[in-house]
Amino acid sequence: SSGINAEWPLRPGCKPCDEQCTICTNEQNYDCPACLKVKQGPYCQEQCDNGYYADNDDICRECSNECATCTGPGKENCTRCDSTHYSLPTKDITMTTKQCVEQCPSNYGY
Repeated sequence: SSGINAEWPLRPGCKPCDEQCTICTNEQNYDCPACLKVKQGPYCQEQCDNGYYADNDDICRECSNECATCTGPGKENCTRCDSTHYSLPTKDITMTTKQCVEQCPSNYGY
């Protein structure tokens, strides 16, 4: 006898989670209930794709239609406008966010 119990099924060894997962059910980054950084759809990623922002739960949410990139929901949280909208600075003194508008107000030029 070889010393191996033939009645026990052979199982694969334990494998580490994808590096973006904090816990996982297999080693793939799309099978993680908890992510190290953010979750974009079913995948754990380092950051959200362009056109998405991370909400308070680190889930990537789609930016408002006016935004190419954003830091939060709504057109007032755009960091870059899409090609069909004009950038209008918000009252945020850092000027990091912009409101994206279809037409500039009468007291602004193009």
